[in-house]
Amino acid sequence: MAKNCKFCGTPLEDWMVFCDNCGKRQDGAFSNAQPPVQQQPQRPQQPYQPAQRPPQPYCKQYQQQPYQQNITPRQPVPQGYQAPQPQPKKTNVGLIIGIVAGSVTLLIVLIVIAVIFFFSGILTPNTPPLPVPTQLYTVPAATKATDKPTESETEQPTEKATEKPTEKQTEKPTEKPEPATEKPKIDTDNVGDPSVNDFSQWFLKATDSGMPYDADTIFSNSKINGEWKAIFMYSETGVNELSKVNIKAGDHAVTVTVKHKYVSVNGGDYMNDSTPDTSFDGAADNGSLTAYSNSGKLEIWFFWEYEGKQYGLGTFTNPSGEKASVGLMRP
Repeated sequence: MAKNCKFCGTPLEDWMVFCDNCGKRQDGAFSNAQPPVQQQPQRPQQPYQPAQRPPQPYCKQYQQQPYQQNITPRQPVPQGYQAPQPQPKKTNVGLIIGIVAGSVTLLIVLIVIAVIFFFSGILTPNTPPLPVPTQLYTVPAATKATDKPTESETEQPTEKATEKPTEKQTEKPTEKPEPATEKPKIDTDNVGDPSVNDFSQWFLKATDSGMPYDADTIFSNSKINGEWKAIFMYSETGVNELSKVNIKAGDHAVTVTVKHKYVSVNGGDYMNDSTPDTSFDGAADNGSLTAYSNSGKLEIWFFWEYEGKQYGLGTFTNPSGEKASVGLMRP
């Protein structure tokens, strides 16, 4: 039997509990109603029959045969046959040994080169560069050479004898060679007045490249004592001074006295210098010295002996900071 929703009046089935339109629940009077159950149609049952395999025709090849195992006879090993041996793996032992030997050799060569440079730096003093002079020297009138060479000095040597030596002359001498003569002793007490000619041949070269490579360096303080001819060259102001220097060096202390002789300005002729003597006090060590006075600082970096003469090289700095190249020589 049909019913209507009591809230909105929508027609409902008897078994419906909620309204399709408003969704509200209906009274409990209809809560027991159940929807009709639809029955499924049933298939007619048939009696069970087991399935049958269709008969197969008889075939001779399907006849069961007795089992036979196929065994292949082993081939005999030929005489003289040797099984292959596994090859040994190659190693890099030789390459590693070569690399190690080369590295050790290169390290030894570098050490030898470093030692050579180290000792060469000790034997050859590393002196700072001297200011390069720009003015040329002019020889004083008192020191210019005016005398011409005598005839005996200009005579040419006579012709050498062309006779062949006799057999006795060609025999080797049996006598011992005479000992080498000693070097002439340098007079250090009276070296004379300085002149431009004393410095024109070596001073500019020494300020540029230092002392000759085959010169004998003087390391003893006692060997630098005595008088020296000196030149002071100021490259900035163009002033050149010729002086006599007296050095008195002990084990460590040193006293230097400078006697000013001549002076030249801007390449002009040298004139007598009336500047009073200047005294310096300082220290000397291994043939080099550093001394001070009110007029400035005097440094002589090294002394050397070459071809029978002695030389020294250094700088002088006055209180205003102007530097002069200093050269010493005797006799």
